[in-house]
Amino acid sequence: MNITSSGIGSGIDVKELVDKLIESESKEKIKKFDSDEASCLAKITAYGTLKSAMSEFADKLTQLESVNQFEMRQATAPNLNNVEIISATATAQATPGNYSIEVIQLALSQKSGSANFAQTYSTVGTGTLTFTIGLAQYSFDITTANQTLQGISNTINAASGSTGISSSLITSDAGTSIVFSSLTGTNNAFTVSVTNDGDSNNTDASGLSRLASNNLTLLQSPRDALVKIEGVSVTSDYNVIKNAINGVEIELVATNENSPITLSINVDVDRAKLAIKEFVDSYNNVFESVKKLTQYEQNKNAKSTTGILIGDSTLRGIEFQMRRIITEIVTSQPAGFTTLSQIGITSDQYTGNLIIDDSQLTEALNTNFDAVGQLFMDHTTGVVNNMESFLENYVEVNGILQTRTDGLSKSIEVITEQRINLERHLKSLEKRLITQFIAMDSIVARLRSLSEYLETQLENLPQPMMFRK
Repeated sequence: MNITSSGIGSGIDVKELVDKLIESESKEKIKKFDSDEASCLAKITAYGTLKSAMSEFADKLTQLESVNQFEMRQATAPNLNNVEIISATATAQATPGNYSIEVIQLALSQKSGSANFAQTYSTVGTGTLTFTIGLAQYSFDITTANQTLQGISNTINAASGSTGISSSLITSDAGTSIVFSSLTGTNNAFTVSVTNDGDSNNTDASGLSRLASNNLTLLQSPRDALVKIEGVSVTSDYNVIKNAINGVEIELVATNENSPITLSINVDVDRAKLAIKEFVDSYNNVFESVKKLTQYEQNKNAKSTTGILIGDSTLRGIEFQMRRIITEIVTSQPAGFTTLSQIGITSDQYTGNLIIDDSQLTEALNTNFDAVGQLFMDHTTGVVNNMESFLENYVEVNGILQTRTDGLSKSIEVITEQRINLERHLKSLEKRLITQFIAMDSIVARLRSLSEYLETQLENLPQPMMFRK
């Protein structure tokens, strides 16, 4: 009900009076609702920021576990007269050491070529073309749809991934020849036979039989790779030597007969240090987030800066657990490698962040690389494993941070319901006040009317002693 004029009887602005009473009734309550809601929203945002930092830390730990940098080995070999001889990679199974490498010969594939045809689209003939490699046979049906040189080459190449046989067309002044190639090594030597040739002769120099072995020229004989490792001869079908040195794969690039080079297998200190730095940086990111959300600072102007979650028990728990994990003593470790502080990783006394003493860390890695790796990566007692388990409790779908966020969201829902209830109350109060003030105004109007009537009557009464005038 809207009132736009003053009371008829009292002259009071009823609408203004009711509005002020409504405002007085609701002002502090609305202010508290706004404050409580803003606080909940701020805390939800704060928990989201913290969860993001902790999730990034958890992701980083997963990456460190999936590619354990402490299991990496560095394989290096010098060039010879600016020519790369080998390229090597090593796994954690490789034993650090130096190995003499002499590449005697590279593996070659068999190459057999046909006589020259007039052009790439010259018709060869129909039938079945069969390649035999050891006990395996690969047959290709050649029909009128693919009986040209180009068609036959395309058909063979379409299956090269499974057969190991490829084809190429070589064009010169004399014409075009089709060349068949196998994978490298003597075990991949092949022969070519033809059946169902259109002229009923599977070996003559006409029709498809022109591509049978007896009509092909051997352009390159297959050959195995031969390498001497520490003076011991090693052969391979391919230009890759696997596990001749345990955990090492050597790709052969060029020969260096009578001029051996040295392959060095070492632990990869640089990659391990990078992994440790990434761990420390991620830890510090989470720790900085916790500090900002729980800080209390007072500047020179006596103004204080208070973190959104200051005094929050959840954050106190996070800070305590993180400190505990990085200061734990792992008794199963060798002496001198039982804590992070012993390898050069300590907490700054002022900020709480982790700091790395590079020289001390380098010395520890060079002294006992595996012990440093176990301190971080052991699946039971390692710092990475313990920290990852701790983080999962907070960042998983139904984790602690999500539970706290859900609780705050419920609080906002309660505040919204309280706002609705207050609105209903205010509408009811407004209606009641208006009714009461209108009734009051009506009474005042009647009293005023009676007063005016009495005043008129009194004025009309004869004055005393009028007869003496």
